[in-house]
Amino acid sequence: MAHLQRFHERRAGDRIFVFAIAMLEDRAEAQRLTRDLGATYPIFWGTGSDLGHRSPYG
Repeated sequence: MAHLQRFHERRAGDRIFVFAIAMLEDRAEAQRLTRDLGATYPIFWGTGSDLGHRSPYG
C-alpha cells in the first residue's frame, strides 16, 4: 500500500484514479490498517461483493 500511496501522491494531477479494495473480513481492522498506513486514496469494501467473489482473496 505504501507504493500505491506514493504513486497516488506523485500522479495526483495526471487524472489517474488510484484506489484499493479491502478484502479483510473485519471492516474495523481494514479501516484501522488504512488509517495506520496513512492511505489518502479511496478504499472500497469488497468482501461479499460480486467483485470479491471473483477474486482469489474474496
